[in-house]
Amino acid sequence: MHRIPYSPKSPAASNKPAVFLQHGIGSSSYSWIALGPNISLGYLLADAGYDVWLGNSRGNIYSLNHTTLTPDNGDFWNFSFEEMGIFDLPAEFEYIFGITKQDSLFYEGFSMGTSMFFVLTSENPEYNHKIKFMIAEAPVVLIRVDTGNILTASLTVILGDVLNALGIKAVDTAIWPRQFFVDLCVNELTHSLCDVVKSVFGLNLTTVGTEVAGARFPHPASVFPVKTIVHYIQIVNSGKFQHFDYGEKENLQKYNQVTPPDYNLSAVVVPVALYYGPSDQIVNPKDVLWLNETLPNCIEVYRVPRDSFGHENFVDGQDIKSLVNDRSIDVFNNFN
Repeated sequence: MHRIPYSPKSPAASNKPAVFLQHGIGSSSYSWIALGPNISLGYLLADAGYDVWLGNSRGNIYSLNHTTLTPDNGDFWNFSFEEMGIFDLPAEFEYIFGITKQDSLFYEGFSMGTSMFFVLTSENPEYNHKIKFMIAEAPVVLIRVDTGNILTASLTVILGDVLNALGIKAVDTAIWPRQFFVDLCVNELTHSLCDVVKSVFGLNLTTVGTEVAGARFPHPASVFPVKTIVHYIQIVNSGKFQHFDYGEKENLQKYNQVTPPDYNLSAVVVPVALYYGPSDQIVNPKDVLWLNETLPNCIEVYRVPRDSFGHENFVDGQDIKSLVNDRSIDVFNNFN
């Protein structure tokens, strides 16, 4: 974790409300400060008087330590957003509570950071009472691929199997330069693969320039497990927000049923605000509305008022301060 406990506009104090920010897949805490002071949410929250904590998911550049395994060991990468939600978030929260002497915090997550949160609060309901308010930027719970493109849908389905067959346990974003995403999508021969990448990672390369293409993988580069990709693809296939599918035999051993159970979203009683972009390639507005109806305590559904606003624009979007970040601060202030 990283921390911004104070700023020039808000001196150090012992009673500042804690807020936790969790990035998306293939990223790091850097995504919350990447656009600099006066724009990025991490800095703005610090200026507004919050004690800001920035999470780093397993496997990224800041989270590669393990007591017995190294990143060169395939077993090191045997996790998805489920383990990060069930084990990692509680460990981070309890550490924050120990340092701040508080018993609750605010939470804002983007993309996979929302998946992790909904896993935590559905599987460990006691944490519902330790979160004052949760803002979900581009909430990834259900994922719907464009079924009109049979090739894209088919490639998406087999992507995880191909990676596993090749023995690839993790993806290193350092070897995927930003220009790669642009080249992939302008080449007619690889355009269908471009659709797969956009479907899995939420890229909308038609709305960004070369200089920010790949913004979902901002500096510093990170590594993330193939198991996370496979888990999301399983959600695409099933149309359900469910536990990882290990196959019938192992599912019986692990879940006592042949299919993985759904996460119990009805147990998530934290007050929640859902943010989504009209041009999001991965978060369907219909799925956001479904989530609004499913969650017991959804306070607000916010459609970013810019038609071109896509998934990755929550990280690098033009006018992100006025469109998203200022609103988040107002929401937290109202619940503080």
